[in-house]
Amino acid sequence: MKTDEMEQCIVDVIRLGNRTRELNELDQRASAHAAPSAERLAQFAKHAGDSVPPSMLRLLALHDGISCFDYVDVDIFSTSYLIQHEQELEDEWVDAGKFAAGEIYVFARSDSDSLALAFLLRKRRADGEMPVVMIDARGVLAEYPSLADYLRSRREWFQEQVELEKADRDSLRDDE
Repeated sequence: MKTDEMEQCIVDVIRLGNRTRELNELDQRASAHAAPSAERLAQFAKHAGDSVPPSMLRLLALHDGISCFDYVDVDIFSTSYLIQHEQELEDEWVDAGKFAAGEIYVFARSDSDSLALAFLLRKRRADGEMPVVMIDARGVLAEYPSLADYLRSRREWFQEQVELEKADRDSLRDDE
């Protein structure tokens, strides 16, 4: 996924996600953070090493984190947060017996439940990309071949939710 396509996908997910939350009368709203400085991004890239794929660095170059990106309240963390909390984010899942040490790199998590997103480090492709897993206390809920596939799937899911809500509302009579 090229940078301009990634940016458009993020904009679409935020717009559709916020519409879905609005239709479901939820207070949370997604918002993208400003891009980090070149120095901050370089510091993060050096710290993360090969724990994040090139696509994650592109995403973080666009937005230093995204609040409430996935439904309902999954935040994609900022470079500062990832640097400060990398080990404890992994430890949560290792301690819970869901993954081995060094198997995942958690880059997003819900504030209200155990839902998180992580890269599968041991499945790195030749281009540096790796699968993204959506996980909760039960284990892996979904696996996406790459960050690009995850982003596209979120856009599609939110679009479907908006369409379902609209169809549901269109079928109601005025007095309902």
